[in-house]
Amino acid sequence: MNRYSTLFSLLLLCATPLTVLAQEQDFMAEAEKASVGGDWEKATTLYRQAVEKDPNSSLALSRLAGSLMASQKYGESISVFQQAIGKDQKNASAFIGMGISYLHLGRYNATQAAFAEAKKLQPDKKELDEVITWVEKKLAAEEQAAATPPSAPSTAPHSTPPAATPAPPTQGEVKP
Repeated sequence: MNRYSTLFSLLLLCATPLTVLAQEQDFMAEAEKASVGGDWEKATTLYRQAVEKDPNSSLALSRLAGSLMASQKYGESISVFQQAIGKDQKNASAFIGMGISYLHLGRYNATQAAFAEAKKLQPDKKELDEVITWVEKKLAAEEQAAATPPSAPSTAPHSTPPAATPAPPTQGEVKP
């Protein structure tokens, strides 16, 4: 009898991780459906449940962060993307998502750093080059604007737009 209880205990120990994994995958699948339907609140809730089932899943964390970003919760999404990267430093998607969140917050240096990390992981991804170039131009323009002293106000008279003139009548229309 003791032999059967030991065997049963071993089966339970082996089955538990599989059950947790299956539950996480169920939450992920439902969250994907909600995301496709644009129900970000539901998707976020389901992704949170997936993360609770497997807190070490970089994928679940990345998807949760993406859902938060889509809900315009950029600060929170950055924090969750950082957690995802902490679980998997080769998660290029997490760096890209984090870069987009930083971009929405106007934090261009952080945006540039996040996209540079993604580019190291996915050197063939040409879209990253375009974003990095755009961010570099934005940073250069900001630096130039900060270095340029404000100009003196103009003393020239302000021009006003000309008065509107009525459009000529179209064919068949009688002008009063």
